[in-house]
Amino acid sequence: MAVDWWFWPALASGLLLFSRIFMVRIAWRAAVLSLRSARKVPDRLTVLRVEQPAAVTWLGHATALVQLGDAFILTDPVLKDRIGTVQRRLVEPGVDPAHLPPIDIVVISHAHLDHLDLPSLRLVTGRGVIVAPHGVAKHLPRDLPFAQIIERKVGESYEHRGVTVTVTGARHWGGRAGVDGLWDRACGGFSFRAAAGTVFYAGDTGYDAELFAEIGRGQPPDIALLPLGPARPRWAMRMNHLDPADALRVFDDLRAGHFVAVHHSTFIHSTDPPHEPRREFLALAAQRPDAARIHVPFYGEQLLFTGDGERLTFAGRRGPNAAAVDVAAFGPWR
Repeated sequence: MAVDWWFWPALASGLLLFSRIFMVRIAWRAAVLSLRSARKVPDRLTVLRVEQPAAVTWLGHATALVQLGDAFILTDPVLKDRIGTVQRRLVEPGVDPAHLPPIDIVVISHAHLDHLDLPSLRLVTGRGVIVAPHGVAKHLPRDLPFAQIIERKVGESYEHRGVTVTVTGARHWGGRAGVDGLWDRACGGFSFRAAAGTVFYAGDTGYDAELFAEIGRGQPPDIALLPLGPARPRWAMRMNHLDPADALRVFDDLRAGHFVAVHHSTFIHSTDPPHEPRREFLALAAQRPDAARIHVPFYGEQLLFTGDGERLTFAGRRGPNAAAVDVAAFGPWR
């Protein structure tokens, strides 16, 4: 059936208006919750270097400190109290930025404000390198305190300090100001390979069975850092964000040794309550026979891994522990 010429422009305008209303609702919730100060994390670690072959410390949202051998990697560092002018984090960073070790490699998965935060990048010490997917570097000023800014296309690698960083695909979008995401698709995840082990960081992404199965067919990672949200409403988030069930599907597709949850319980980016994706994920993970390999670290909690000759195995945890804090403030964590 033929339609009038005005139908498609009207449909596009209606969808755009509807999405703007939806985003305003999320922004309003974020603004209201930002009126209160970020909750404090007790007993934050001040020494992060460990003797184990590998360690992962979750600082909140998508920021994780990964130690592989003697090299330190920081993912999408967001270390300040706010992103932009409105969004305040719900909980302070799990590690005081002043206590971070010198960083060898920073990876930036895409240019959204909650993943590329320029004030946070200026807090990183070590004169290391930034590695980003092709198209992201244009958002990075050249006076940042890093020796180099490296761009790589999907499938391309860069080696530094004994770690090979490979950019992997993602189902997401790029841009900085919202509208530019319509044409800026620069985004990706990362694989880190070193003698100590292999770690995969997904960045921000929707579910794509073939994409993650292909990554897993190469060399299944010892550790996979995977996002739990934002999850709701699912019709709006499905294409570009995992929910807890999707995150577990990615874990299976990758054939990863261990799951470490990131990208949750820090900012308001969806219509579900801030801690709901984590609670839903914990319920799903508890039903699995491999639940012991699935980890949801507390803010600033460090997970330790040791080698068994072939793959990394979990060796314990140190630092802030959810069991020692007010459950009413943070909700159940294990």
